[in-house]
Amino acid sequence: SSGGGASQRSVRLGGEWVRVPVLRREGLAPGFELEGPLVVEEYDSTTVVPEGWRLSVGSLGELRLRRVG
Repeated sequence: SSGGGASQRSVRLGGEWVRVPVLRREGLAPGFELEGPLVVEEYDSTTVVPEGWRLSVGSLGELRLRRVG
């Protein structure tokens, strides 16, 4: 998947600036998965996925986060 029109941006995570993918929520299809760090933006919220976490999109379009490792 393309990641919903991903761009990149520097964000402050854990006290330091990190360049991360920024994904558009409406472009993430069910079955999409990506490991953080990353940011998902939508019109009314922002979801930050830190390093050590994995984002997946469920069959109903819901965002799921789980620890990896």
